[in-house]
Amino acid sequence: MSRFIRIGVYYDGTYFAYASDYYRYHHPRQSRLSISGFHEYLRCEIAQREDVDPNFCQIAEAQYYRGRFPAEEASRQGRLLGERKFEDALNRARVKTHFPVMYVHPGQQIEERGVNTSLVIDALEAAFLKRVDVVVLVTGDKDFVPLADRLGSWGCRVMVAAWDVQSSDGQIVLRVAQDLLNVVPYPLLVSTDIDHRTRGSEPLVSNLFLSNSIQSDPEPSGDIYDQPMPGDGDAEEEYETGVVVNLPPARDYGFIAPDSGGENLFFHASWVIDDGLGTDDRFDYLNVGDPVSFILGENPKTGKPVATHVSEINPRG
Repeated sequence: MSRFIRIGVYYDGTYFAYASDYYRYHHPRQSRLSISGFHEYLRCEIAQREDVDPNFCQIAEAQYYRGRFPAEEASRQGRLLGERKFEDALNRARVKTHFPVMYVHPGQQIEERGVNTSLVIDALEAAFLKRVDVVVLVTGDKDFVPLADRLGSWGCRVMVAAWDVQSSDGQIVLRVAQDLLNVVPYPLLVSTDIDHRTRGSEPLVSNLFLSNSIQSDPEPSGDIYDQPMPGDGDAEEEYETGVVVNLPPARDYGFIAPDSGGENLFFHASWVIDDGLGTDDRFDYLNVGDPVSFILGENPKTGKPVATHVSEINPRG
């Protein structure tokens, strides 16, 4: 009789969200990652490595960890609805959620506290109590090497499911630490399977993505662009002016040429000031050539200048 393999999946939520953003906005697939499709993919990959029938290899628990903006900040950023809808999607996939509150400092720098610690404690507990036989760590962070090493010492097999990707504009870069891959018996680069000339067309890999009809099934963006940038947009902030020069079709961002000169500035839809229409509506009203005002900010991940608190000058409607 085949062995029954119980799997525990533990998500570094920010990492997974960045991967989903990459495939939605920067990859030919132009689709977000599907959690249910991802779980089926993991189940079959582990069944192959464990040499069991996939029917005897099931996900026993899945847990998702990511910082959540305080209510006031999330409301200001227009994120509340998207976050709640994504929580619904996680619940439908029977994923337990952990959302410690993010700390937003006066300078608008964001700090996640307790996310990695919670993931480590829960994964260790599941292995120690023998609730799972295989732990899947959805992350590429070197900080999880000690966790993977300890799980292995307890006889628990560990898979790291990760992505090595970079967008053409360099805005999204995901790298998995080699030390993490080296310490686990089941390293899995999902990005390699997706871009493989033959595997990429297999149903198991194709089903890693949401269908085009449900792209609005709103997984939260992992983009740093969706996070608050320096400046509150109050009277103390200095606004600059420029012209919208690029709005890629079916994308949630654009570029502004500042009147003061210099390189074009990236801006995200979530940074467009509401003006009473709602953030998404206001973004939809923008066109190439529209004059806008904005606050010059900085992408904290890359250090590149960006335009935040964007507002159309003499708006229509």
